[in-house]
Amino acid sequence: MVVDELIGILEPLVNNKVYRQGSLATEYPSLFITFFEVESKDNSHYDNKARSYRYDFDVNVYGNTPSDVYDKMEEVINVLKTNGYIVSGKGIDIPCDDKNFIGRHIEIIKIERHLISVRCLFI
Repeated sequence: MVVDELIGILEPLVNNKVYRQGSLATEYPSLFITFFEVESKDNSHYDNKARSYRYDFDVNVYGNTPSDVYDKMEEVINVLKTNGYIVSGKGIDIPCDDKNFIGRHIEIIKIERHLISVRCLFI
């Protein structure tokens, strides 16, 4: 499953401090990542069947030291690209509920493809 894959990629970057957006406890770690699946939909079709799926995610890095947040977001972007995710841009600043923290946000896409077999009949 793509969500499990994403978590598995992100967890080593922040010592397993990866949370679904909105599910974090009230006390924040000094650096952590949140994600949210925005949508998943069919991406391509053949013979009335979906052959690929597109998953769109929001990924956020939060921390209490701006330089750590920017550095970690750069690392996140590079690791996601290495693992086949489409990442557009370097991210944007986002607010945090705790005024002592800052955040950076990116939107990513993962295309999940399924191989198809095609039979050809030559006459």
